[in-house]
Amino acid sequence: MPFDTVPKAPAHTPQQTIHRPSPPEFSVVIDPAHGGTDPGARIAPNRLEKDLTLLLAKKLRQELQTRHIAVILLRDNDSDPSFDQRTAAVNLARPSVFVTLHATPGSTIHIYTAASNRLSDSDRERSGFLPWDNAQATFQNESQILAITAAAAIEKRELAALVRPSFVEPLHSIAAPAIAVEAPADKKGLKISPDLIAGALADAIAIRKISAGARP
Repeated sequence: MPFDTVPKAPAHTPQQTIHRPSPPEFSVVIDPAHGGTDPGARIAPNRLEKDLTLLLAKKLRQELQTRHIAVILLRDNDSDPSFDQRTAAVNLARPSVFVTLHATPGSTIHIYTAASNRLSDSDRERSGFLPWDNAQATFQNESQILAITAAAAIEKRELAALVRPSFVEPLHSIAAPAIAVEAPADKKGLKISPDLIAGALADAIAIRKISAGARP
């Protein structure tokens, strides 16, 4: 009766390649507030907030792209998506940073984070998911750091910036580090050069990219 034969292992076993997961691409969603039938603040008869926010958003997109950061604009024209549409688009995009832009009469740049909407531990245990209008709760610390970094970048340009919590929509529903930036304006337009504001914000976001360990 013949012996069973056992196949021999190959003399040279090829080394198994280990594929390490790449860090996710760092991306930013910019929301030029208002638009369409919603003009926002009427800075002057011929100066509408919706036009100034779109101008600033395009400048910020340009500054971010020069730093090789991927950018999505929620509107690139005079459209008027609802808050729910904006929120859904942002959260589906899963950005690394969200910035919503506003303009108002004044002289100081304001940077807002979502006012506290943290859930208690018991609320979290009863709910299997994070409620839509509490999505920002998990990211509030990161949003605060981003706001402070943005204010510091603005102050390096010898401009004043104030950081404070607010109920500005749609911050509370955003599942990412998120800030609202309100630029001062008058009848001539933005009182501070949009290039200066956009450059400062882009610097702060680039710092966030480095700290997040995203791939270059």
